[in-house]
Amino acid sequence: MLTSYLKSNLNSRFGKALLWALFFVCLKIDSAYAVEPVVLDTQSIRSWKNLLFYSSRWLGDDTSLVDSPTFFLAQNGASDAQAELDEFLLRLRTDSMNVPEEQRISCRFPARVAWVREKLPDFESPKIDCPLYQSWLSLSQPFGLSLIFSSYFVNNPSSMMGHTFLRIRRGDAKSSPLLDQSVNFAAAPTHDIPILYNIDGLIGGFPGLFSMLHYYVKVQEYANAESRDLWEYDLAFNQAETLRVMASLWEIAPQRIDYYFFDENCSAVLLYLVQTGRTNLYVSRRLGSWVHPSDTLRYLMEEGDIVKGVVYRPSTRSRYLAQKDLLRVAERDIAETLVKKQSLADEEYLSLPEDRQALLLDTLIAFIEFDENLHGAKKAKRHAALYDEILKARASLSAAPLTHFPTPELEAPHLGHKGRRLGFALGQFENNNELQFEYRPGQHDLLSPAIGYPPELSIQLGKTRLAFEKGKTARIRSAEFFHIQSFNPSRSGRLPWSWQLQNNFENTDAKRFNLFGSIGQSWSLGSREDFAFLMFDSRAKVERSELWGCPGLSTGGRFSVLKRFVSFTQIGVERCYSKETKAWTEHWSQEFRYSYNDAYEVFAEARKYVDAREYTLGFYRYY
Repeated sequence: MLTSYLKSNLNSRFGKALLWALFFVCLKIDSAYAVEPVVLDTQSIRSWKNLLFYSSRWLGDDTSLVDSPTFFLAQNGASDAQAELDEFLLRLRTDSMNVPEEQRISCRFPARVAWVREKLPDFESPKIDCPLYQSWLSLSQPFGLSLIFSSYFVNNPSSMMGHTFLRIRRGDAKSSPLLDQSVNFAAAPTHDIPILYNIDGLIGGFPGLFSMLHYYVKVQEYANAESRDLWEYDLAFNQAETLRVMASLWEIAPQRIDYYFFDENCSAVLLYLVQTGRTNLYVSRRLGSWVHPSDTLRYLMEEGDIVKGVVYRPSTRSRYLAQKDLLRVAERDIAETLVKKQSLADEEYLSLPEDRQALLLDTLIAFIEFDENLHGAKKAKRHAALYDEILKARASLSAAPLTHFPTPELEAPHLGHKGRRLGFALGQFENNNELQFEYRPGQHDLLSPAIGYPPELSIQLGKTRLAFEKGKTARIRSAEFFHIQSFNPSRSGRLPWSWQLQNNFENTDAKRFNLFGSIGQSWSLGSREDFAFLMFDSRAKVERSELWGCPGLSTGGRFSVLKRFVSFTQIGVERCYSKETKAWTEHWSQEFRYSYNDAYEVFAEARKYVDAREYTLGFYRYY
């Protein structure tokens, strides 16, 4: 009956008029929430893309690093910034206090809301309260930012090239910086199988997640437990810029970014986060397909107005060595005696003046803390009784402890050479002249100067050398998948192991695949930059379709003059076993390198493989 009534009336003049009236009412309601297309200048478009963590490193195509769909409102927001902006404005205009805070657009995306207020001041939207977000901000009390570099750590694949994280500086000058909050981005491993860990890190198999902890927790982890020096790069961000970064962190923290060791790593993602603080900052444009943590520091320093100061925070090992260097030779002997006796009951120690006793005790405290951390102990166990005795004796002395440690000259990580390298050389192999071309995407070797890098550590990844002989086709002379060398010259009274690991392909006197490992000892020759070593070697090689095992022994050393001229010598013997046993064969190499600056080096090399010799002269270009 009702249906018949509606049909009869809608066919009348009155019904048609009613339909038109309803149409215009609906049109008016819809237009109230419609958003006019927004036309932005280039800088505004770039700053909007920064908030979406867009990257144009691959083929110039802008896409977001973020892999969680909840970070975007538009279906194609990860690749279409304009579509994401249009959808955001539409949803912002219809935002409401009648839904839970975690569903309010203004509360989910405070950085984007602030961007709209700045770039589109005439845009109207409801006022929305976000108590959870404000409470989170109040816990951190953000006033400024520092980017922290934790030095190289080869025992962890994800940190062997260094690690960066943020420290949120508070405005309270009286409060300890150790109580500040820190922001860390790292891989969240789903297992602890070493081989799979490396594979997943290469292919993005781990989610990358943000975490916030007090700064003292990170200092304990890096500077104390792992003896890694920390370098604090204080950013010249005012409070408003710091709040922009915090707002962006609030948006990105719950999301997933697949972690890749070489490009979407901790340093790359944090650089994208930092640049959200300034609308005209676009430092991520300089990132390549391989991102080295030290490179990101250099990029910020080269911007000119981003970093206002660098602060050095020494590790337990560095503190110990700095205090040990202040001891006289006789006092060092006394310290060794006290450690052996595990007691302070020693006449030579007791006869020292009070100020020298204090310095010696401070050195022993640092040594015990370093030694215990080296063995994985969070408190004194191996030297527990001596440690307690030292603390009591030190408390009775009035001499002030050493609190300021000098910053090591030319060791700040941003001073080092860039990560990627090209090489050109003239060479001779088996009396045949050739032109050589080399490419290495990362990162540092023992012959580069000890400026910004530790002299005893080498991490080379993907190094490939091509050879062009006259009248012949080009061939791959060598291809290194990885080559890691960690020499630990004894400067701390201990004899830590030195080791190296290498996987490569060689095309010299024969084509062969090698997996090479060494372990041994190294000794300082007066300075950190000069050392000698003795290593026991083991090599598995596949040559002419046959697997060989080759144990051996090698020795050599690194020597430098004024940091920039470096030589590296290695002499060794090995014997290979398979279906037959080969005779002992010797091999040697002599390399020289001079670094003109952080971009150019010249080098000379001579090598002997079995019965073949190779000589090379060329230059490297870092970029």
